Amino acid sequence: MKKKIYIGGGFTDDQLIWIIPIIANLLKKNENVELIFENKISKKITKNKIIKNYLKKFKIRNQSELFFFKSKLIKYFLICLKNIFEIILFTFFINRSDILSNKKNWYKLQKLHSFWDLALNLSKDGEIRPKIINKFYSILKCLGSIELGKKIYYENISIVFLGHTVYSNRALLAFLRKKILKFIPKQLLIYTNNIQNLIILGILFHLKNFPLLQKN
Repeated sequence: MKKKIYIGGGFTDDQLIWIIPIIANLLKKNENVELIFENKISKKITKNKIIKNYLKKFKIRNQSELFFFKSKLIKYFLICLKNIFEIILFTFFINRSDILSNKKNWYKLQKLHSFWDLALNLSKDGEIRPKIINKFYSILKCLGSIELGKKIYYENISIVFLGHTVYSNRALLAFLRKKILKFIPKQLLIYTNNIQNLIILGILFHLKNFPLLQKN
């Protein structure tokens, strides 16, 4: 059975150089493995002799291949059509007070934080209330991340490596955790904030199948 791995969340080339060997060792007993990268792998990675030797064992795909339309413009246009009422709600009516008062629904809270944090990050220094354009861009990015999460789920991707889980990636992480815990608890979700820490967020039913993790 083919095992699919997603590697995204903003990994830099320097980080991919160490994360690829980890993945290769994690899956060394699997013969049919597909690696799906967020972006096209740079020549800096592919020309590295050690990394090249690891990558030749896998089928390599890009994130854009998960979508029917490759154009980002078309993708976000469709997101707008599909989520027009939610986009209007978040752009014009959601504020910080809505986040502080909404703590019962964990998934919705993570989505609100993702939206608000990105909107603030897009704002100028000193601005405590994001402008309409920043809120609009922010909710689009968050909804785009959730759409990516749906593709990851329906592609039956079994392991996810995320470089970080802030801003729009927080919405992606929330969606994946929600789906994994509710529907596919045997899948494994991993995210890393830095080289020193690999944090496991899934439920590991078959740890013996992951010798690298077992040693740690």
